[in-house]
Amino acid sequence: SIVALDGAAVAREYLRITWSAGSRLLAPVAIRGAVLDVRPDGAAASETIEAQAPAPASGNARVVDFAVPFATPMASLRVIPVEGDGVVPVRILGRDDREQPWTLLGQGVARSDGGRDITLSGDAPRAIRIEADARSAGFTVAPRLRIGFADRGVIFLASGTAPFTLAAGRVAAKDVFLSPADLADGQGRPGEARLVSTPSATVTLSALGDAGAPTRNVVLWAVLLAATAVLAGVAWMLWRQQATQAPRDPR
Repeated sequence: SIVALDGAAVAREYLRITWSAGSRLLAPVAIRGAVLDVRPDGAAASETIEAQAPAPASGNARVVDFAVPFATPMASLRVIPVEGDGVVPVRILGRDDREQPWTLLGQGVARSDGGRDITLSGDAPRAIRIEADARSAGFTVAPRLRIGFADRGVIFLASGTAPFTLAAGRVAAKDVFLSPADLADGQGRPGEARLVSTPSATVTLSALGDAGAPTRNVVLWAVLLAATAVLAGVAWMLWRQQATQAPRDPR
């Protein structure tokens, strides 16, 4: 399991892991190993975009679900509730489709005064759930979001006439991967290009209910309707054959 440290500074610090159980344990619990994923201070999210979360799920003010309209992994997420909601402890979960369970990506505190970024695991799920603590009142209205992305270096081989368009972050882009050694031409270090400045960006997020039915469900319904139509056609043809072949009453 992944336990987010909410961007805590751990340099030159000791870490202690403790746990509790809701019922009496039948055997002692032991931790055999752990991996600490760290990032340099200030490098967790170098680029950010602003977004407005969709309204909380009907009848549940503690859950906000939305579809992710891009494929770039998120490094952090800051949840900013409206002023009246105050401080809300939250968990950030993700999954790719409705058949998968929600997986913890990070956890922290959402504050109406801005708060801090919640460090995420670096995955790129297709759906995100913001889940407020059960002891809180949740969200009266949709919170504002600030999505952070880590720096990424891209090496690509292009031919033809510039300018070129990179498919980084596109949801439907084909996954084609080559190592840097495969792209080297034997003439030394490839040329470098940097984005000097980028304008602040915003993104529109849709609730999962508005994002459309999953493709698999659509295909299954189409197959079911087609099979029903075929069976109806076969039954009609058999009835016609029996009607034409029925013996006539000799009078």
